Amino acid sequence: MNKSKIVNLICKSVLFAPLVFGVASTNAVEDDATNSPVSLESTLDSLSPNQMVNNWSKDLTTINSSSSIDEMVYFFKEDKYTAWDVSARGLEHGPVDIYRYWPGMPSADIDAAVMKEKWIYMFKGSQYAAWNVNSGSTTHGLVDISTYWPGMFSSNIDAAVRKKGYVYFFKGSQYTAWDIARGRLEHGARDISTFWPGMISSDLDAATSKEGYVYFFKGDQYSAWDIERGRLEHGPRDISTFWPGMFSSNIDAAVHKANISSGGSGGGSGGGTGGGGTGGGGVIIH
Repeated sequence: MNKSKIVNLICKSVLFAPLVFGVASTNAVEDDATNSPVSLESTLDSLSPNQMVNNWSKDLTTINSSSSIDEMVYFFKEDKYTAWDVSARGLEHGPVDIYRYWPGMPSADIDAAVMKEKWIYMFKGSQYAAWNVNSGSTTHGLVDISTYWPGMFSSNIDAAVRKKGYVYFFKGSQYTAWDIARGRLEHGARDISTFWPGMISSDLDAATSKEGYVYFFKGDQYSAWDIERGRLEHGPRDISTFWPGMFSSNIDAAVHKANISSGGSGGGSGGGTGGGGTGGGGVIIH
């Protein structure tokens, strides 16, 4: 997204904020120390492209929690990531160094990633780290997968995805299922081909969900699963055809960062450090 578009969006958020929140002041943007106006252009010039996206998206979603402006799909490969704007249906930015946007998270060669309530989980080897979408930070370092996701695959996961009320881990030709509401294993390892007929059925590179579909990635191909109909939608097809500008082959991981409504903060006490948590979290996710 170019700078002029970002300026327009920020201007709109500033102008409408008094109307939304009942704020009497008409000062647009002021410096706290001097109480003097600050140029939006100069502010944006001081930010990296990634910081711009991170900052304005958070501000605008507080005005309208149903907006899809902060809904992204991230692809990870080696030490880089790319971002796909779900609403605009196109590349938002990237490739960018993972550590620049996700400090404290695994910074290269991620095995899998998934969003649950307000947390994005990244898995590497036998450990995972959790990213709080609200605060834009991680609350702890790497933790053993087996400690907080007992019964699920505990190391070298190929892919992970959320579908309705479950998180699925994939490894080899099998998958396991985690019941989010109950915070426990739903069932152990089963063949991917049995539950996901027609989809890529072994050694997935990555998986994610978006707008009613689950996507499996392998090599330079992907396949799509219709969640409501419970069947293959299409595929395999070239990644580059449907996701232009994103990594087009050998993706390490993918995750759908969905909107979080203001109605709940998510996940119960287990949300940050483990797989548990019974709260709905107000997450709009397929």
